[in-house]
Amino acid sequence: MISPQLISKIGVEEKYLRAYHYNSIKVWWARRPVRAMRAIIINEVLQLRKAENDSVVTELIDNLNPSDETFQAFQKKYSTSDLKLLDVFSGGGSIPLESARLGLETISVELNPVAALLQHTIFDGLKIEQYPEKLQKAGHEIIKRSEKRLSFLFDYGDAKPYTIFWSKTLKCPSCNRVTNLSRLEYLSKRKGKEVIISDGKAKTNEKGFSCTHCKATISFADIKEYCKNNKLGNTPLAMCYHDKGKKRYKSADAAFLEQNEAKSKLIELRLTELQHLIPNEAVDIKAGVINPTLYDLKQHRDFFNPSQLLVLLTVIDEIKTYYHENEGTIPNEELTQIVLGLTTLLEFLIDWNSTGTMWIAQNEQTGRSLAGPGVAMKWDYIEVNPFYQSGSNLYSKIDRVCKSISAIRLNNTISIQNTSSANIDLPDGVIDLIVTDPPYYDSIDYTALSEFFRPWFEVLIRNTFDSKVCLKNDTRNEAIAELANSSVKNKRQGSHYHKIMRDIFAESKRVLKDSGKLVFIYGHKTLEGWEVIAKAVKDAGLYISNTYPLDMERPARPRAMLHQSLNGVVLFEALKEKKASAIEGYFKNIEEVQSAYIPIHLAGLACKMYTSENISFQESYQAIVDYYKRHVTASQRFTDPVLSAYIDAVNQNDKITTASKQLLKTHHLVNDKGELYTLKEILHNGYQLHNTVFDIVMHIYNEFSNKNQAKVNTDIRYQKDITNFFAAISGVDLNTLANRSFDTDKKIARLILSKINIAQVFDSY
Repeated sequence: MISPQLISKIGVEEKYLRAYHYNSIKVWWARRPVRAMRAIIINEVLQLRKAENDSVVTELIDNLNPSDETFQAFQKKYSTSDLKLLDVFSGGGSIPLESARLGLETISVELNPVAALLQHTIFDGLKIEQYPEKLQKAGHEIIKRSEKRLSFLFDYGDAKPYTIFWSKTLKCPSCNRVTNLSRLEYLSKRKGKEVIISDGKAKTNEKGFSCTHCKATISFADIKEYCKNNKLGNTPLAMCYHDKGKKRYKSADAAFLEQNEAKSKLIELRLTELQHLIPNEAVDIKAGVINPTLYDLKQHRDFFNPSQLLVLLTVIDEIKTYYHENEGTIPNEELTQIVLGLTTLLEFLIDWNSTGTMWIAQNEQTGRSLAGPGVAMKWDYIEVNPFYQSGSNLYSKIDRVCKSISAIRLNNTISIQNTSSANIDLPDGVIDLIVTDPPYYDSIDYTALSEFFRPWFEVLIRNTFDSKVCLKNDTRNEAIAELANSSVKNKRQGSHYHKIMRDIFAESKRVLKDSGKLVFIYGHKTLEGWEVIAKAVKDAGLYISNTYPLDMERPARPRAMLHQSLNGVVLFEALKEKKASAIEGYFKNIEEVQSAYIPIHLAGLACKMYTSENISFQESYQAIVDYYKRHVTASQRFTDPVLSAYIDAVNQNDKITTASKQLLKTHHLVNDKGELYTLKEILHNGYQLHNTVFDIVMHIYNEFSNKNQAKVNTDIRYQKDITNFFAAISGVDLNTLANRSFDTDKKIARLILSKINIAQVFDSY
């Protein structure tokens, strides 16, 4: 069998890969690593066939895109063509792809039409002979035509911009003069090569901005009120360009502003000519998820400044022209697939060239608009030159897409159903295996994010091969709960998520063979998020038979460090028959679970217990946590007595000795009342514990308090002490919906645990 540790390892490694990768072809959110998904499916096939690993399996999990011969050898050896696999939340299609490559008969069910279109774009495209070459040729032709029409946009003399930095503006309510709302300070934060923008950043505070003219405070409420009847303006701040291969910066001087003003008149004229391609519909207000809707994002066109919008419309217009020029010359099916493949150019422009596109000053790169679970309001943003001959551009985008498609060979078809998985077009008892990755309660609003693409895809398709296309999602059947702090009207509560998940799991049970298995991945930061998924499984008449935590993310990803995202998820296996066990059996191989994943591991075990026992989820969770604390944490010992005394005090251990209390007092780890200082307070007070293991843990804590670190390098001699210490600080209890933030010590401790790497010895110890 393939161990969970190995699946996690290849899952994390894959997150750093871009070239020749399936997930780099089209945009979708929270997509799982394909090698990890492949390993999970292989594991299930091996269990069904009662077989062990072999050299073919090793080659399949070691390579991103193994050879056709390797896939065919696996298919032949394990008779996978006799097996049927279903994915009931297929999303970006990673699981169906790997199932089909391994030779299983594969059914993909997805509610959201944008995701279903993604799968048709790739999977149907792979059926066309020399599709990557044909798509690349068409893409280059369209980009060159667009570049020719838009050459004036980025003509600023000798320095052609790679990116232009913009600020949102408005008229000050007090003095009625235009003031910018930029928070941009650094253009580059590279060590020793910092570049600070000299003019542009507005003075800000928690209440809003300070007018650059009259100094009056402009609150966020003022801006919202202004946006009811007005649109925010845009003004350029600076530009980035290349000089002899190096990035240079130039402020938007008077000449630059004058040139920009002259261009704006021609831009407006061109936009008028292309206005028939602009979607005429409002954007749904999604406060707490899509925050710009509270300000100036009212229609889909508002997500772009005029020049960005012109680029997007011009590319759509050129694809439309290409389609009609080649009707009757290129077969309809092939021409349709080329148009669908060219939607990757639209995705690039929407995601990387909008008023939501940010600048990452640390490495001087562009950051996506739609990377996270929502879209924050950007008061300053960047505009990319999509025709630039360096960095990310339309040419490099289509080339990467075509290389990735070339690397993926798919010899088996995938049946795609665009419908609710609560009503699957399949007979009873025909599926051997369901492998799926459902939405994680309220973590990501897939519809809200896909809405940024949907109207532009519809415009393109209506003007080419299908005048009646509609890609609107049926949100009534979408498995999601709105965020607790969201102000969305008719908010979908946890009860909505539970009902949808219960119905889909019940439908899964119906189509599964009696010997079949449901395998799904899930993770959440709150206790309620785990309880609702456990209840959905149990109410559907299924029983969780096995759980184990997996690591699926890059620990150094910026959003995770800012928002305490879970690196880990739990993989569940569920059956039609109950297989209960004594509580001791739930903790089998607990020592193999990394400390960072203990909280979600315990939540997963609670889900398993709840589906098999006649007790509430809360009782199951408490029993699991209490057992872990009594029988597992009790065995954790420290070589450093100060660490031991501190953790005993953290746990309010009644057995803490007088000597330990004195030790804490001697080292100033408690206040005058005998109350324990937090690590944050100890750091602030200036601890006196040098040349001790406690000094090492405080050194690590200090590093993560001041800046984000990619990993923790520990002295292997103290690795157990360090890991156990931060595990004890982080605790095992989950957040609740009412309290989704841990205190500072817990947040930093959990981040450290996710990054511990026994690689180097601290030279100073």
